[in-house]
Amino acid sequence: MPADVQEYTDCYNVIHNQLLAEIPGGHHSAGGSSSSGGGSSFPTALLAGLIVLVVIGAGAGAYAMTRRSGPPSAP
Repeated sequence: MPADVQEYTDCYNVIHNQLLAEIPGGHHSAGGSSSSGGGSSFPTALLAGLIVLVVIGAGAGAYAMTRRSGPPSAP
């Protein structure tokens, strides 16, 4: 697992605890995690912002293509 994932999430502890729970006679350490809950909203906001930018870019591109082609020519 990359160092930044281990530092900012608690994925390592969740996976480790689940693996220990699967081992017969293993000790599952229940308890709170050391990470704060505030970090989970940043990726969602970033994803929403990127989606908005893509939609705006696609709309601007479509508008530019219609302006560039001009009116249809008569046969």
